[in-house]
This record gives sequence, structure tokens and C-alpha cells, in this order.
Amino acid sequence: MRLESCWKIRKGVWKRVSFKYRRIIVGLGICACLFTGCGQEIVSTEEEAIQESVTETRTSEQASASEESDTSVTINLEDVTAEQLKQVTMSIETIQQNSDWEAMEKMDFIVLDSEEDDVVLYGRGTGEGMILRIKDEIYPIMEGWLSPRVQIPELYIQDMDKDGEIEYIIKTHVKTGTGVSGDDLYVITYKDGTFTMHEFMEDDWYKQLMSQLSWDYDEEYDTVEVYVDGTFSGATLCLAKFLEENQVSFQDLCFGDIMEFVCHDEQWYLWVQGGIIVGDWVTPQYEYGIDILAPFSYSADGTFTLGEIQVTARNEYEEE
Repeated sequence: MRLESCWKIRKGVWKRVSFKYRRIIVGLGICACLFTGCGQEIVSTEEEAIQESVTETRTSEQASASEESDTSVTINLEDVTAEQLKQVTMSIETIQQNSDWEAMEKMDFIVLDSEEDDVVLYGRGTGEGMILRIKDEIYPIMEGWLSPRVQIPELYIQDMDKDGEIEYIIKTHVKTGTGVSGDDLYVITYKDGTFTMHEFMEDDWYKQLMSQLSWDYDEEYDTVEVYVDGTFSGATLCLAKFLEENQVSFQDLCFGDIMEFVCHDEQWYLWVQGGIIVGDWVTPQYEYGIDILAPFSYSADGTFTLGEIQVTARNEYEEE
């Protein structure tokens, strides 16, 4: 343990000792010095009291940790077994309700989601890694699931590629920050005792999206018209009021910082919220910009393909 951490613990323990008992402790130290001639400074008695309290605290924490280890999995992600996971009952919903995040970090695994009794998605309490359990078969997923916004991963079971065999789809939300919000999507198949996983990578969907989108800026009216495969989409972004009030000029549109994967009636969609670049900064995309919605399909070979793109312009700023 680092010295700084040790010092924080010691200070914390001493703070928990009431002022009354601090006086008693120090007083005992003075008496000891007067009648035994020990020659030690008063502060040494204080240090001993602190050390004793630290020892008691550590003993208590070790006992508590020992009790927890009796009910939690204490092995690596790669070594856990289905039987051990079946003993995990704590769910992320319960932790959210109790706001007990510190307790979660001490747990090896928690239940993130389940579609059936024998199909359960588990996550490490630290947010680093997940495991999909299908009856007695397990599949470790070396991907994080936790973010500051604590959006719970979602598990779907459906025939995504329409080949008669079901897939297990996991959606997580770990890309968060100021002006940034994004999902990850994993499709897992289990056939003949073998697991296979494919991810709809950002580079993939972004490349497909940008290959179909284009736009034209009208400097006279400060408007941006968006096109899909060279055809006007019907979406026009009006920027005259914003540019004038903020004394900035339009540079470009931008996409990719805010996006989401959405499932409706077993059809998956990519939703992307685009903003505008003015000067050397990007506008808040939740106020105005371009919304993109595109269905996509999945093939057994792991290929994701975007369908017809729908474009909507958000001109809330203009309406204020």
C-alpha cells in the first residue's frame, strides 16, 4: 500500500475517535511520561492509539471480505465455471436502487440481464469484462460494460440473420463524455459447441453512412441541404440566426460522436445525431443538427449492412 493511502487511512481512523476520547488518550500519554520516565513524546501515545484502531479496522475489513468470499466468485474471468455463476444472484437493478456502487466494485460478478432462466449475462463488478451463460456453457467477453452514466447492458435473443438459428445480441453503452454518447453491439452465435462473436464496429457503420451522405451549404441563406446517394433528403438545416448571434461561420457537418443502436419489433436501427462545426469547435448536438436513422441487417458471416437512410433536420434554435 502506498504511503499516501496509509496516511489517509490513519487520519480517517483518528477522525472517528471522538474529541472526548482523544483527550483521554493524550492524558494517559502524559501520565505515562511523568510516572514511568519513558521519555517518549506525547505524540507516540497518539500514534499507538491510531495504530491499534487501524489494526482493529483492518481485522474487521478482513473478516468482512472473508464473509463476502463465501458467496462470490473469486477467480479470473477466463476460469469461472457455469456452476459458480449460477450462485450469483445480485443484479445491477438492485445495486442501482440502493446506489451501492462501492459494494458492486468488490463483487466479482453481478447479473446484468437475462432473457430466459438459462440465458444470463454477467458482468464484473469493476465493469471490466462480461460473461454470457447459456445453460451450462459460458462465453467470456473481454469488453467493458460500465460507464459514468451506468447504462445497463441489454441482452436480446432473436434470429437476427433470418437463418432459422437464434443469435444472442448484447448492447452496451460505454462511450460517454461531454458531447459524446455511443453504443457497442455484439452478436454471438452458439452452434455445435462453438461460440462466435461479431461486433458492428464504429469504423464499419461510419464508413457505410458517410458513403451515402452528402450536403450542400448555401452561403447566401446560411442553410445546409442534406443528400442521400445524391438525392435531396428533404432535410434543410437553417443556421442564419445562430451564426449571426454567435459571430461564427459554418465549416462543416460532423457525425459519430452521438449515436445509438435501437431495436424495434426485432428490427435493428442505427441512430446518429449530427452537429455542425463552426470555427474550431463543434456545436451542442442536442440543440440542433441532423438526425440519421437507418435500419441494418446482419449476415451469418458477420457482415452488417445499412439500409435506407432517413434524414431529419433539427432547427430548435431557429424556433426560440
